[in-house]
Amino acid sequence: MKLLILTQIVDFEDPTLGFFHRWIEEFAKHSEKIVVICLKEGTHNLPENVRVCSLGKEKGFSRFRYIYLFYKYIFVERNNYNAVFVHMNHEYVLLGGLWWRLLRKKVAFWYVHRAVSLRLRLATLISNIIFSTSEESFRIKTKKVNFIGHGIDIQQFPFSTHQRKDILRVVSVGRVSSSKRIQEMIQTINLLNSRGVRSKLIIVGAPVTEADKKYTKKLQDEAHEDVIWKGSVPHNKIQNVLRDADVFINLSTTNSLDKAVLEAVSSGLPVVTSNIAFKSMLDPYGLFVPTITPELISKSILSSQEISTQELSKQIQSKHALNKLIERIVKIISI
Repeated sequence: MKLLILTQIVDFEDPTLGFFHRWIEEFAKHSEKIVVICLKEGTHNLPENVRVCSLGKEKGFSRFRYIYLFYKYIFVERNNYNAVFVHMNHEYVLLGGLWWRLLRKKVAFWYVHRAVSLRLRLATLISNIIFSTSEESFRIKTKKVNFIGHGIDIQQFPFSTHQRKDILRVVSVGRVSSSKRIQEMIQTINLLNSRGVRSKLIIVGAPVTEADKKYTKKLQDEAHEDVIWKGSVPHNKIQNVLRDADVFINLSTTNSLDKAVLEAVSSGLPVVTSNIAFKSMLDPYGLFVPTITPELISKSILSSQEISTQELSKQIQSKHALNKLIERIVKIISI
């Protein structure tokens, strides 16, 4: 198979999309040739059968130049791919989908988000195949969709036991915004400390929108020294953050399979979450919080220190391992 991959960023140091570098590496194992078109090119070290074509965001190109280069690449490279894999961005499908369909290039679209827009519906119509993690992560009813789980690099996030120290270290990884309920996390840490359980909250991530930045500043102004703001961390360094923590907390309102949660579980770190997508997995261990209150969250955090997470880690390795995910994607595209 010769594959065209479209994504936002190719950069293994990127805090948000650095993981996709490993996806490309895995795709390369199953492909004769790969052409990658990305909006921004950064640090990468990819196999010889992979070529990266950037639309030039790292060079400050204009949006008009992005579009010009996009059409140039998909035309010039048309004989170097027989299938297309679009990661997350429905704009790529809308811009190139009809051209690819005209040339009989199979279009596969990966999308993981609860939001449903007109553009997403149009991209769904144009695509031949849709891939997503779960029903909560793709909410358009279509026979094209394949729910195949996430792709977690279990070599990067292997199971390990976590030795608790004098201070209970609670970590959150992801964008800092009100939808992540960071304020409720801080309230929980305050409650634990008031009851004699020495605790710290480590927040890994950064705000994106102006609303996020205002929310973050407000919390930073109010928070005590028990809250550590680490900012963005390159994805290839996240395993070090998880290794030094005692429990991972996720109070996101997305209700879809959060990759950061799965990485933590794979690492053997207990995860306390209110995300309904993880209820069936974590509720039997007392790690699912149905109502977000500091009392319930703190209770779950404390009980998490008494459980073994090895079986949970095995679930991630069997259902969400990256190499198996890419094998499934390639098999479906090749049919």
